[in-house]
Formats: sequence, structure tokens, C-alpha cells
Amino acid sequence: MIMYKRALLLLLAITFCTTSAFSQGKTERMEDLGLYHLEDRAKRGIPEAQLELGNRLRKGYGIKQDDFLAAKWYHKAAQKGLARAQANLGFMYLRGHGVDKSENEALKWFKMAAESKDMVAQYNLGYMYRRGLAVKQDHYKAVEYYRLSAKQGYRTAQSNLGFMYHKGLGVDKNLAKAFEYYKMAATQGLPEAQLNLGLMYHNGHGVARNFELAREWYEKAALNEDAESPSYYKAVVGEMYRRGEFVEQDFDRAKHFIQMAVDKRHPMGLYNLGELFRQGQAVPKDMNLAIKYFSESFEGIKELAENGDPRAQANLSFLYNQGYGTDKDNQQRLHWVTESAEQSLPWGQYFLGQYYYSRGDSVNYKKAYIWFKRAAEQGLAIAQHDLAILCQKGIGTKENAIEAMKWYKKSGEQNFIDSQYRLANMYYKGLGIKINLNKAQTWYQKAAENKHEPSEKMLEVMRNDMKR
Repeated sequence: MIMYKRALLLLLAITFCTTSAFSQGKTERMEDLGLYHLEDRAKRGIPEAQLELGNRLRKGYGIKQDDFLAAKWYHKAAQKGLARAQANLGFMYLRGHGVDKSENEALKWFKMAAESKDMVAQYNLGYMYRRGLAVKQDHYKAVEYYRLSAKQGYRTAQSNLGFMYHKGLGVDKNLAKAFEYYKMAATQGLPEAQLNLGLMYHNGHGVARNFELAREWYEKAALNEDAESPSYYKAVVGEMYRRGEFVEQDFDRAKHFIQMAVDKRHPMGLYNLGELFRQGQAVPKDMNLAIKYFSESFEGIKELAENGDPRAQANLSFLYNQGYGTDKDNQQRLHWVTESAEQSLPWGQYFLGQYYYSRGDSVNYKKAYIWFKRAAEQGLAIAQHDLAILCQKGIGTKENAIEAMKWYKKSGEQNFIDSQYRLANMYYKGLGIKINLNKAQTWYQKAAENKHEPSEKMLEVMRNDMKR
């Protein structure tokens, strides 16, 4: 199965499937044939052979990779009514692989295949309705087609149906249902579903919060060799550990997974290795090496971003901002971080919030508040922390100590030390809330356990006060 190479965390993807279909009465497995015999059958007009030959040409299995010839053989099989060939041809038109890109042609072939109950075509139709490609955007129609595909056991449809329940798009929001569908897909080995399932465990959405199970599912995704691009998922999980994104920050673990991706020269791995050297995380700080790896990653990151990957889009924004591997370009920086944020990537939303906050005026502060809140609502601890600061100080929103306390608490529960300390200060000093020394001590203690010196000093002050 070929998966559209994009991410993952609470995001939709377009799928390309190379599983061969079989006509009634046919018992010969085309994927078991050698190339000579397969080409012979394809030339004799057997549609299943034409489909399989297209699959091999698309992937370069035992033959030189050639999208143009792949599309040609898909078209021959599709014209004979083979649903899976129609679905794959639709994908080629949607992505412009081997043919001129045409969303209308893609829609036509997906509809033909879906009429034959092809689960890949049903899924891809759902995707087109979800994104509004060649049709008016319609979340209800998207759910309808995802559900048809999911009922046939198609794991990507199950995962994206989980997303729709998670976000309340085309259906009533239902976290338990979202968890159920993510788990269906995750247990079938879909890496993006495994990441999403980990996120559900991390945030306690639709299931009891369990950080250990969250970490377990993240690492299953990282080590999933069934993925279209295993190195991509290794880089993603490494990035999560590096940033402390829905998992406790662990630079050594980050380096472990990032290095696996770098060994395969994956651009996301190269980018993240650049970040490790830039910040001196698990390696000595070295800006020359950082810039080297950033520059080497640029073209691959750009290709992933242009293909719709939200993590790559966020990272590409940084590269344009810094001028690594390219010229500095603030317009491109804003474009790509906005693309990432609008696809609901929490870090993309947070970075866009940072961009607007840095503009330093009331209009942009309000935009910063909106984007920080969107990232915070997805459980991103640093966004929760910064949102709490805005609420506490009345920046971009009305001053609201109760809201600030709520977001500090959510962030602190994820072991974000600065939030733990600020929340303790609110209780200790009565900043917009009633003084509560017991709760202050609890939160100072949590931060002190992370070797936070100001919290350790405050605990000492509180102990001395009690002795008086």
C-alpha cells in the first residue's frame, strides 16, 4: 500500500493504494508473477495484470519507476471497469503523477470506483469532500464516504473518521468514538493512527489519561516498518521528544529516533538534527553543523510542505525565517506557518501565535491569543502556558485570573515547570484568586522536583514561615 507522504497528528491524508483487485473467476495472483509473465498478461489485456504492472511502475518494484507508464496501465485497466485501477488513476490525477493534474478527472474516476464499492475510492471521495476539491466542501458527505470505507476495514478511513469525531466535523463531537476509530486503525498498523491514539491517551480524551500508553503508541509509530516512509515517523517522534510535544521532553530519546531518520537521509531527520545542534540538545551546541543540516534538509522539507505535510510546513517557515538553505523571506515564512496552523498542527498554531505576538500591537495580540488558544485546546503545554500569561495580563483578551489559573494547571499537569511555578505564585500571593498556601506548596513542590531553583527557594521560605 502506498500512503500519501504527509503527517499524522490529528490530520487527514490522501491515500494511494496498490493492493491488487481480482475479477470474479480469476484465481491467479498477479502480484506473484514475475515481470516477464506479468507484462505478457498486461499486453494481452488482462486488467488485473495491467493494474499490478501500474503498481510496480509507480513504486519501482523490480522495474524502473515511471509514473507516466504507471498511469497509462492504470488507464487501460480502469477503462475495462476495474475499480481499484480507477481509484489509483484518480490518485494520479489528483497529485499530477504521470498525468496533468486535474481534480475534476480525479473526482470522476473516484466516483466510478466508489460505485463499485471500492473502499479506497470511497475514502478518497471523502477526502475530496473534506477538503473541497472539485466539489463544494461538505463534512457530512466526507463522513458518509469515510464511514462506507471504514466499514470495509480500510484503516485510513477509520483514522480519518476518528478525526471527524474528534473535531466534531460532519458529526457531533464524540471523543469516545474518536478513540474507538483511532484504535481500529492503530491496531491495523497505521502509523498516523498510532500517533493519534497516543495523543488521546496523553490528553485523556475518550479514555483515561495514561502517559505511559501514550508513549508506547508513539514509539510503535516510530518503529512501524509498514509505513510508506518509516524514516518520516522516526523523525516525527524524535521531534516530539525534542520539543516535549505530548510527551515528556527527552533529548536523548529524541536523538535516538532522529538519528535513525538521518541515517536514511530523510529531510525531517536532517532538519531535526539541525535543531539539536542549534540548541545543544543531546549534542554539543554547534551552529556550523546546525546550518549544514538545515541547508541539506531544505529541498526535501519544501517538497513535503508542498505536498501538504503540516510539520514540514512549520519547519519550512523556520528555514525561510532564518535563511537556512535559502534566502530569508518573511512572506514565505508567514505563508507556510499559516498553512500548517490551518491544518490544525498544534505547533504550527503555536508558531503562528508567536508570529502575531511578535508584531507587538493590539490587533496582532488578539490574533496571537486565538492561535495560542487553538493549540492549547489540543493539549500543547507550551501554548497552554503562554495562553495563561495572556489571560493573566489581559493581552489580546480581557484579564481573567480564573482562565489563567485553568491553563497554568493544564500545562503544569503535563510537567511544564514554568506553569507549575506561576500557578504556585498565584496561590501563594493571591493573584486574582484566594490565597491557598497548601496548593501553593503542592505546585512549588512539583516544580522543585524538576530542580527548579526559584521553587526550591519558595519552599524554603514557606518552611521558615511555618516555624515562626
